[in-house]
Amino acid sequence: MTKEMNKDAQAYDREYDGFLKQLEEFHQQRGTAFKRLPRINGKGVDLYLLYVVVTARGGWQKVNSRCEWEDILEDFRLPAGCVNSSTALKHIYIRYVGDLWRL
Repeated sequence: MTKEMNKDAQAYDREYDGFLKQLEEFHQQRGTAFKRLPRINGKGVDLYLLYVVVTARGGWQKVNSRCEWEDILEDFRLPAGCVNSSTALKHIYIRYVGDLWRL
């Protein structure tokens, strides 16, 4: 993931940890806490990467209106043939990240 974002591993890990901490606090305050990260076809979804990729494309509304969820899947290196992965990724964004920073 660090390669796609042009960051060294330590910088990425710091940002990832900070993001997850903020996200977990946000969900605790709302009463929607989660104990583990979401998965698609058994592979964990990097919520920080999801946030960064969606934000870089203009935010949820633009990604959704342009139907770019399938394109975003490439950044997550999911196995070929994962049925409905783009829909799952969209719902994961809505559930975990969407309300934190509305764009």
